[in-house]
Amino acid sequence: MAGTPGYYVYKVVNKTSTKNVVNYGDEIARCSGSTSVTCTISRSADATVQVSASFGLTKGWVSGQLGITAGATVSTGVSCSAAVSSIKALVAYPYTTRYRYQIQKVVGPTGHVVDTSGYLYAFKPNKASAYCRIETK
Repeated sequence: MAGTPGYYVYKVVNKTSTKNVVNYGDEIARCSGSTSVTCTISRSADATVQVSASFGLTKGWVSGQLGITAGATVSTGVSCSAAVSSIKALVAYPYTTRYRYQIQKVVGPTGHVVDTSGYLYAFKPNKASAYCRIETK
């Protein structure tokens, strides 16, 4: 639709990335017991690439702009051990590269910015390791 008055284009702007951020929204392993026990998690677990979108755009389009693949799984090594009580659990989360960005809606012919989303986030899991912590069940 290039050249048609009023069409919109979208841009990912103000993109930053930070390595080794724990993604608490993607639990990858859990260990608990009905009595006080020593929990050990030692295995490979799949973590998922998570992407946020706005303006009705697909996560696939946004992830393409970021250079990652939305919904892809990454096998992550998990190895941790801790004593937990009956009301606690040992939980593992992936370390990730966190992307922070905004999406702009722009009038194609003029370049006039019509709207800008709030900050959005995407998480790409690291392959090497996970973060473990004790949580209430």
